[in-house]
Amino acid sequence: MLLFAATTLCLLGSTIAGNSATTFPRVSPKYQNAFQQSLPISPVKKPLTSYTNPSSGGIIDFYEVEVMNFKHKFFPDLPGSSELIGYDGSYPGPTFRVEKGRETVVRFVNKAAQKMNVHLHGSYTWDGWALDWLEPGQYKDYYYPNAAHRTLWYHDHTNKVGAMNVYKGLLGMYQIVDSKLDASLGLPSGGQYDVPLILTSHYFTRDGGLSNEERQTTSIYGDTFLVNGQIQPYHPVEPRKYRFRILNAAVSRVFNLTLLADDTPVEMSIVGSDGGYRQSPVSTKDLMIEMSARWEVIIDFAKYAGKNLTLTTTNAWTDTAYADTDQIMRFVVGKTVSDQTGNAALPSRFNYDMKFPTDTRIAAERTIKLDSHMDSVWGMNGIHHDDAMSRVMMRPPLGTVEKYTFKSTGMGMTTGGRTGSADPSLKPDSASGGMGGMMGGGNMASHHGGGGMTTSEPSTKPSSDSVAGSQSMAGGHMASHHGGGGGMMGMGMKKIVQLNKRQMMGMGGAAWTHAMHMHLVDMKIVSRRKDDPAKAEGRDYLEEYEKDSIKDVVLLGSNEVVKVLAKYVPYPGVYMFHCHNSVHSDQGMMGIFNVTRLQDLGYKELEARLEDPMDARFRAKAYTGTNIEVIRSEILPSFASLGAYPDGAALSEMEDRYWSTRTPPTAADTGMLTPHIPGLADDVPSHHRGEAPMPPKAPNSNAGSAGMGGVAGMNMGGDVAGHHGGTGMKATPSAPKSSSTDKDGMAGMHMRGDIAGHRGGAGMPNASPTGVSGVHMAGHHP
Repeated sequence: MLLFAATTLCLLGSTIAGNSATTFPRVSPKYQNAFQQSLPISPVKKPLTSYTNPSSGGIIDFYEVEVMNFKHKFFPDLPGSSELIGYDGSYPGPTFRVEKGRETVVRFVNKAAQKMNVHLHGSYTWDGWALDWLEPGQYKDYYYPNAAHRTLWYHDHTNKVGAMNVYKGLLGMYQIVDSKLDASLGLPSGGQYDVPLILTSHYFTRDGGLSNEERQTTSIYGDTFLVNGQIQPYHPVEPRKYRFRILNAAVSRVFNLTLLADDTPVEMSIVGSDGGYRQSPVSTKDLMIEMSARWEVIIDFAKYAGKNLTLTTTNAWTDTAYADTDQIMRFVVGKTVSDQTGNAALPSRFNYDMKFPTDTRIAAERTIKLDSHMDSVWGMNGIHHDDAMSRVMMRPPLGTVEKYTFKSTGMGMTTGGRTGSADPSLKPDSASGGMGGMMGGGNMASHHGGGGMTTSEPSTKPSSDSVAGSQSMAGGHMASHHGGGGGMMGMGMKKIVQLNKRQMMGMGGAAWTHAMHMHLVDMKIVSRRKDDPAKAEGRDYLEEYEKDSIKDVVLLGSNEVVKVLAKYVPYPGVYMFHCHNSVHSDQGMMGIFNVTRLQDLGYKELEARLEDPMDARFRAKAYTGTNIEVIRSEILPSFASLGAYPDGAALSEMEDRYWSTRTPPTAADTGMLTPHIPGLADDVPSHHRGEAPMPPKAPNSNAGSAGMGGVAGMNMGGDVAGHHGGTGMKATPSAPKSSSTDKDGMAGMHMRGDIAGHRGGAGMPNASPTGVSGVHMAGHHP
């Protein structure tokens, strides 16, 4: 079964679009069946069995999902079919709809031909760790707390191949609902008036098959938009209120959505964001939605009985603009209403108290510069995810709030196209749409011609032909294809520019667009400004619907600087943060943060917690079948016994009380962004750059030991996060052994890798009553 992600967006924002005024010919065939196929709706997944936790009375539901390769035909009038990967063999996968607080264990079985993993985006978990994948023939049980009502999605997050796995279909929606709250707010919830809209963007070959973008190293913008897996569908609606859960699941494209009735924008009411309901509805006529973002929108069709409304999109910033791509889907409005449930007038304010991160106790302020380079390395503050010695970039203690400044650096790219497709059947663009823009992040490999740069003789091809580029140039695998993402330097460039003057419009350093996502964390956007006020692109304001919305992904447009507050609750552990242009994260724009425990928090249920994403207990295993009786009698009781997910709201309140009587550690104590980068606003002395300060040596005690309530961490170049006050060390005479602990203490020695010291990693038990010592010598995790 297939679902659709085509968005009809409108052309409204010249300032937002920046240099996107140039429109390029389509790469894909034109779809000849617009608005003739109905919008597919994924089935709601049903649990196979359930278990009641005898200690808490809570219920754990068990599901099983099979990951499979399958074929699908997107263009009914063309011979080609597409090779996809799907959850339960569908695209998108089945929808999960679970009640808040009702835990789930989801078994994913990899019956596909490639490695994969799963990340439940927006959940309070560390699942989806990029290095924790399932090989073909393996399964893994993912355990989810479902602690907060919100619209989430699940998708692949495998190191280096996550973008292609999502592009080929590994995605689905996951809704956590609070039925009592929904009823009290009077909004459409569940059923035919609560509709998921999953937007995606793709390229297709001449014969209608999905393009192969495996060699792409910059972005996969796509020129064909789908909704729930269907190109340009229609959806019949009644003349009443509907709730749409809109997800941008595209790999690289930002959508700027407008709903049109006879070319007139229709008002939409934004009632929810990534983090659930807003405090109040806010009205808008256009909605900018970045990769991985979710917005919950109420649209009232009462005024439009008997009419057709079209959802449209406008191009944003450096995203490549293609011809005939503005219309995404159509709503066909009927003339009668069959049910008035959830159709009341929206209140001016919801009877619901939101919990925002506040700036009353900021533990640290950090600047994260999103880097792009000509060698196709994407990073943050000069750090690349492959660098295991420095990729743990911060170590905030549990319950603290930090302020982040996100800024895009490096050379930008024009709206001129794509780089690196490995698919020879895609049409090379002509010079009128082929020459790429200069960009500072692209290993661009020139395949099948298509508009690149040349380092040899001036081009003499007529403007109707493709301008072919040679494979190398002054420094690196340069570029191009269909619309060009290639760079331009060296001999012959002048002639190419003359032939392709239209494509060069707006070139001159516009930075890339990024969507910054932090696992676990809820964020509040504080401000947005232009980095260079003299440039046309970029915004210097927050959209009304962004204000007072809880976000887990934040849009950083070209020439923009965005500040956010992030609160590290409710659970400790090691998590990823990255750009959700998945090509960028696959190429290294991903880091790690370690939310360190509070030893004296006094919350005993946290003793059995999930902190290490490579915990050997939960790694993928060979699949030999599923025995429901074993699931019911052994697997689910085992998860229940962990006590891994105490009440998140109660725990967060306890953490707030903890910090109300203490001073949070400084950025220097909790680990700053490393290595040293001149000009960073939050720079600190070099001895704090990734190394925990050493404590004074106590009599009869070796450095690295901890007394009651302390945490020891020896960091030999990795990322230990010992803390309690943030320093990581508390030497006392009561702990005579190196890397050992007294009661309630922890120790960790980290020689090289990602996790240690906090909870002892998965190290060796060597401590008294409740202490654990971890020795992590090499690699990522045991």
